[in-house]
Amino acid sequence: MRTYSIYLILFLAGILASCEDFLDQSPKYNLTLENAVTDYNGAKNIINGMYSVIAKSSNFGGELAGRWASQAGVWNYNNPNYHMTYKEGSNDFGAIWQSWYGLVNSANAAVIALTNLDVKLYPSPETKEALIAEARCMRAWAYANLFWMFGHWWEADDCAYGILYRDQMSNLSNLQVPRITVGESYQKIFEDLEPGLKYLPDFTTPRYLSKQLAQVLKAKLLLNRGVMRGDVQDLKDALDLVLTVKKDAPGSWKMEADLAEMYEKGWESGEVLWTRYMGDITNCAWSEFTYSYAIGYNNTYYDIFDGWIKEDPRYTVVMDSVRAPETWDTKNVWALKKLYHGGRNDTPDAPYTAYYFRYAELYLMEAELKARLDDYSVADALAPLNEMRSKRTNPVLPALSASSKKELLRTIFREICVEQFLENGSEYFASLRFINDTDASPAQNKPWIYTLKQDVDFSADKYCWPIPEAERLKNKLVDQNVLKFEIMTKFLAVIMIWAGLSACSDDKDVLVSIPNDVTMNELELGRFTHQIPDGGFTSKAAHTNGVKFNTVKNPDGTYSGFAYSNRNNRSFTWTATQEALDSNIYSVYTRFPNANEIYAVACVKDDDAYFTLGKPAVVEHILVANTTYAYLAMVYGDQYGTPEAPVANPNIPGSADKKGVWYSNVPGGVKKLVDEDKDYFKLIIKGFKDNTQTGTVNFYLCTRKGDPENPDWSRVVNDWYPVDLSALGVVDKIVFDLESTDIEEGTGRMRTPAYFCLDGIRIQK
Repeated sequence: MRTYSIYLILFLAGILASCEDFLDQSPKYNLTLENAVTDYNGAKNIINGMYSVIAKSSNFGGELAGRWASQAGVWNYNNPNYHMTYKEGSNDFGAIWQSWYGLVNSANAAVIALTNLDVKLYPSPETKEALIAEARCMRAWAYANLFWMFGHWWEADDCAYGILYRDQMSNLSNLQVPRITVGESYQKIFEDLEPGLKYLPDFTTPRYLSKQLAQVLKAKLLLNRGVMRGDVQDLKDALDLVLTVKKDAPGSWKMEADLAEMYEKGWESGEVLWTRYMGDITNCAWSEFTYSYAIGYNNTYYDIFDGWIKEDPRYTVVMDSVRAPETWDTKNVWALKKLYHGGRNDTPDAPYTAYYFRYAELYLMEAELKARLDDYSVADALAPLNEMRSKRTNPVLPALSASSKKELLRTIFREICVEQFLENGSEYFASLRFINDTDASPAQNKPWIYTLKQDVDFSADKYCWPIPEAERLKNKLVDQNVLKFEIMTKFLAVIMIWAGLSACSDDKDVLVSIPNDVTMNELELGRFTHQIPDGGFTSKAAHTNGVKFNTVKNPDGTYSGFAYSNRNNRSFTWTATQEALDSNIYSVYTRFPNANEIYAVACVKDDDAYFTLGKPAVVEHILVANTTYAYLAMVYGDQYGTPEAPVANPNIPGSADKKGVWYSNVPGGVKKLVDEDKDYFKLIIKGFKDNTQTGTVNFYLCTRKGDPENPDWSRVVNDWYPVDLSALGVVDKIVFDLESTDIEEGTGRMRTPAYFCLDGIRIQK
């Protein structure tokens, strides 16, 4: 939803001002929008006013970078950010919110005033367009950061938790506005960037916005969105922008050979594209008090990252012994010299800048994007990484190597963290984009943030900060970032499409979040139980269109069609009892503990497994997963159906010879599905309207290499996975069937347990 804080009201006094020393402009204070810009000098002054807003608050500098580094799990700067225990009433977030929306307000003032100023009062029409583009680019940059801080930027377009958008000056009459959606947020930011792509001048100094900044900001937005959603087109568009910048940017913007010198120069470095300029502020270090203080005293890093930086040649360049921050404390401390310089007391006027973007990041983005796209080889993606490293002479950085895209992605993630830590939040967003797929990690196949912060219990609703309390008290229309309709808890924040599936050969790390309507969570169940209802059951949850699930219940307690469950089990059945079998039959096999609350479990027999809609509609998608029962059967087989040596049973402690003691209750046993036999387990989904079939969608719950429809894949689905059913068109009934290559000789009976899990039905309204 859209809004602003009361703190922004009447912000013109000072926003429209500029300091004479700041950008060599005459000061103008206490101006109104009507009289502030009456000529070209006024137009330049209001632009300079935007930059002065950034210079005056540490919330645009190290403070924000420190919070994101803590949130990534690499630094011990801020406990609430590290542990993700932030709350709505936190004054810290209120101050950040106020500062950044103050910049938005300043940009809005500039856009309005510049647009209203007669074109005849500018040196040329192009000059007017360029100044308006500069103001809109500043607004886009501000909103992009606010989106990353306070919005669900990783979610689907229809997610309600976008930015609080306003393009007018704040006043008492327009505070009550709702947030816009995630999709609308991206659209607004991109619309503001478009003039900058066309009219902004090329880079000359990092003190001002440039065409290149507009290009890389759009690329970063597309990169983050593309990876989290699994949108290949976003990734391609981002790469096009990066390559365009590399080709067309002026030669004055380039890598610095000496890393230490680059940091010493700060906002004067030719490697820096865009930065917070404080050159006319006395004692710059004091304006970054909290941040510089933390760098001086909180100079330790969390274990994994600490090992990375200490092993890297850059460590001796960016770390050093410097003067402690306090005037009374004359000892030296080991600190991050690249940002702390000589110490807050010894070097108060050093360029304590914020590196919003520098040339090295361009190479890192290119490498990551090429690594995620099938059009490029490992060598193609590795090349920009090594080109970046080759540009340094102090320190000398040896070339990197990688034998696969998975290894390359791990290398790129580490390089982002080491090269950019504590500069602009890059390590935090990378910790969400990159998947840790190493066998040694307890957080394997989850975003790296879960490995870096193994001692922290959190979920994806903590990826952004809460809307501050002060805002919500003044604006009753703004919704908080809470878990609504189970948007987040349904999937523990992520569903992995290219990564996290067993033995997947694609080497892609892509996360998507899926909105849902029908979730079955309004049904009642005791903890870790299931229910086989008489005559089926109906659920509609957040949707007006109900879904009725068919159930055929047999006298012996078995069923076909659908039951519902909230069980969560990932282990073999250890006895042949029905109770033990139920723990697998009625549990979903997911990488994380079940966060889906209640879901449906289908037992496919004849055409019993179906649901009907209350009224005909398009089913946009469903979520499906394997039951633990089917998953273990496909991955391990059982003691009867698989001739190879059985695996150890983790439920039986003691000697190593207690193996293969798990039960499938399938006559003749079940077979392990393997590549050599081109095995698969296929879900067949058929749509009907008025008893006429509208189409069929196939989804592979397991596919091994060589399957004609999936020749390059080898995977067993091990999480909730979205299946697009929009191709079925308008339907009133959907019927499910299963097909497997594990067929009993002579009878043709399928031996793979005919079960799957269903949840998260999205219905077009």
